Amino acid sequence: MPKHELSQNIARCMDRSSVNTEDLGRNEVQSKWHVPVSTWEKPKCTEDWDKEIEDTLAAPFIWWVNTSGLNQER
Repeated sequence: MPKHELSQNIARCMDRSSVNTEDLGRNEVQSKWHVPVSTWEKPKCTEDWDKEIEDTLAAPFIWWVNTSGLNQER
């Protein structure tokens, strides 16, 4: 129904109840797009990158030298 005819229709209508079309549209949209609250919790972090670095002995970086085979005989 066109907006300009709404007031005339309400005056002639037997029920004579006014409906706010703006609120009606919002409620429909809100219920359609309602997102439930998340109950997800971040798990405890058990990684310690500093300790991992101390525990592993990495070969030093030398430009143009393959350090992966230093301990192997050629």
